[in-house]
Amino acid sequence: MAGVEIQPMAPMLPMVPPFVGMPAMPRTPEQHLFASLSKLPKEKDTEKSMNEAAEMLNNAALALKRRRCLVAVDEVPGFVRTVYTLLNVCDPEIISWSDDGTKIVIKSSDRFAREICPKFFRHRNFNSFTRLLNMYQFHKVPSSRRESKDVCFEHPHFQRGREDLLPLVQRKGAQLMREELVARELLEHSALGAVAALESALQPLHPHHEAPACAADSNGWMHRMSDLEAQVRVLKAENDRLKQLEAERDALKHQLKSQADLIAALQAQSTVFGALNSLAARHRDDSVAEVTDDDSKGDDAPNNADINEMIHQMSGVGAMAVMFGVLGNQPDLPALPAADDHPEPEPSPKRQKTC
Repeated sequence: MAGVEIQPMAPMLPMVPPFVGMPAMPRTPEQHLFASLSKLPKEKDTEKSMNEAAEMLNNAALALKRRRCLVAVDEVPGFVRTVYTLLNVCDPEIISWSDDGTKIVIKSSDRFAREICPKFFRHRNFNSFTRLLNMYQFHKVPSSRRESKDVCFEHPHFQRGREDLLPLVQRKGAQLMREELVARELLEHSALGAVAALESALQPLHPHHEAPACAADSNGWMHRMSDLEAQVRVLKAENDRLKQLEAERDALKHQLKSQADLIAALQAQSTVFGALNSLAARHRDDSVAEVTDDDSKGDDAPNNADINEMIHQMSGVGAMAVMFGVLGNQPDLPALPAADDHPEPEPSPKRQKTC
């Protein structure tokens, strides 16, 4: 924490003390991994060493996923573990430690993005790697060599040969949470005795009043909840009844509309039938009058053109009746036959005049 000097400790030991009541932490997979990496032979074949280190890192990541547990506060983040590993196994012409072992020196960012990133980070973007370094509170510093294109990063707890400091390299939010957990544990441990003493001192003053009051409050809340549930059931039943009434009203409105359409259709049919009867009666009267007049005067037969015109008008009225019949589900009115369907009446023979 701020203002506290970190003393050197033996390797492979956590920097944060265990919580109260917590047993000693077993050896973590990271510690096993660093032990295995330290035993790798120093071969001249850098490519082979990089492949072996990448395979070991993948196996360690799979082991962490299989555990399915919360990350301990003294566990090394995966990104920090990977960066520390590649500094020990990669080609020094690409990335290496500084001379004093406190900085990361990237000598060729192009080769790093092309050769190192695909094996350890599954991408080929150098900017993504630098963003991750900034996320873990690494800071970019100028190179010690002038007129050099080296890119350098440093972290106060990221040093060569100091694996015991790696758990302190955390994200910004994780570092604050780590300090908060430690402070909370210390506060709870120091205040535990005072709280116990205060409770023991206050208990004789109110031995029997707290429990009945809590029981009364609990009973009151239970009754209140029962009343609310009963009100909800009543409102639900009323809502269902209103929905049923609304459905019945809609059905009644539909029935009234059907009846109104039926009445309108019947009125139209009655009007059409009255008109047809009137036309038929007038036609009969006109026919009788013409025949009588012709017989009395001895002229030619009745005028067929007038009769055809009258039948054509009656056919038009029949078409109107058919049109009105489509309203609702009423049967159609029969249409009158057309004028062409009626044979013209034969002219009556003229009476011969007697001398």
